[in-house]
Amino acid sequence: MPAKYRIKDTPVMDPQVNKGGVVYACTRDDFDTAISMSQITGIHHVSVTLDPTGDYPFFPIPTHNLEQIRD
Repeated sequence: MPAKYRIKDTPVMDPQVNKGGVVYACTRDDFDTAISMSQITGIHHVSVTLDPTGDYPFFPIPTHNLEQIRD
């Protein structure tokens, strides 16, 4: 099962996801989206999804905006 995170603040890239929402690490190829966003912004990003299996669709989010949930 992919890592599970709680959103600390409303992300810019996906207005459907709000503070306190739960997302999962994307386990599929993100086509270097997170790396590109990290390079462009200078802030480390990872790709996450609303799908608990880690499948598409995904969106990048700064890692400082995630709090890992350990069940």
